[in-house]
Amino acid sequence: MKVFAIVNKQIPSKLLLIGDGPERNKLEKLCRELDLCDHIHFFGKIKKPERLLKACDLFLLTSDTESF
Repeated sequence: MKVFAIVNKQIPSKLLLIGDGPERNKLEKLCRELDLCDHIHFFGKIKKPERLLKACDLFLLTSDTESF
């Protein structure tokens, strides 16, 4: 989210966060602290994430436990 704050200053953008996990509360707090809540959308768990991913220019999977 800190990197997004830097990028967003140079290139106005939106951050879509899909999924839930133990870090979500920390991320929501950081969103408020960095005054980024107008640019970040928390979607939580969704059944068909591919619909959102189609609209994205960049995808980043940060999970430590998921694999393909």
